[in-house]
Amino acid sequence: MTDAAWARITALVVPIHDRGGRPCCEHRWREYVNALPFVVTKGIPWRALPHDFAVSWSATHKHFTRWTSRGLWQRVLTMLRGQDRSADGRHEHPTAAVEDSSSVQSTPVPGPRRFDSAKKVDGIKRHILLDTAGRPRPPT
Repeated sequence: MTDAAWARITALVVPIHDRGGRPCCEHRWREYVNALPFVVTKGIPWRALPHDFAVSWSATHKHFTRWTSRGLWQRVLTMLRGQDRSADGRHEHPTAAVEDSSSVQSTPVPGPRRFDSAKKVDGIKRHILLDTAGRPRPPT
């Protein structure tokens, strides 16, 4: 993660330590965030995180699940999307949306699955809302 990207999300990721004890240093929080793309985008198991990181897989998993349950990623995406829209000279909150969809073929395993009659494949259809510039938008 670049320094500019980290500066944009630091306030949301690094907690204010008000419970006493020794607070965790900021570079460790950055390591937690840097480790996440390996699991989220590449699909590797948590235990298979590269050992180059200064944080353990278990601590990274713990913080990821906490952040997810508290809605941190939704807030990060909303903030980054608003900043990008402002930089483009647009209003921070989009007023229009475009729906995009794709069909994903399922494996030939017995069990519940759908049939996309338009493409004549077994599988599911995924939908996502995008603003007019192609950025993901949460449903309203």
